[in-house]
Amino acid sequence: MSQPEILAGLRRGDQNALAAAFDQYGAAVYGVVLRIVGNQQLAEEVTQDVFLKLWNKWDQFDAERGKLLTWLLQIARNTAIDYTRKGSFRKEGKTDPVDFSVSNTTHPSEEMAVDAIGLKEIVERLDTKSRTILELAYFKGMTQTEIEQHLDLPLGTVKTRMRKALKELRKIVSIDRP
Repeated sequence: MSQPEILAGLRRGDQNALAAAFDQYGAAVYGVVLRIVGNQQLAEEVTQDVFLKLWNKWDQFDAERGKLLTWLLQIARNTAIDYTRKGSFRKEGKTDPVDFSVSNTTHPSEEMAVDAIGLKEIVERLDTKSRTILELAYFKGMTQTEIEQHLDLPLGTVKTRMRKALKELRKIVSIDRP
């Protein structure tokens, strides 16, 4: 099912459209969530919540602003961070480099490279400072304050680097578009 077909199905209240969205995007959502929460069981729960939010708030998606996958991944990131902040789960801090992978749709515990959505290649083009900031914020789920403490940088520097990294990322993505 294509993105417009999925959205039309959601508009009609068709559960098959939700199932199609899960089949197409579930692995990527689960992968992002798992990287943030670090626990498979919790990642599965958060992933279900993300698709419940899709079912309940599909009308908030604006196709002119981006793809459904991008919107779902942002919801996934925010939901996972909310779960970790609620205290319902505390992930131990890790200092190892981020492993860019997401789950395969055949089974959530199997992993495939994020190259399926092209993210690894794009992020690797960034300079080290920009890449580090994005990895900590979007793949480890850290807030800017947590990044400030982790990197021992002033908050203003973290914010500036984040803006620069996102601007760089937008530039790379716009160059790569056909």
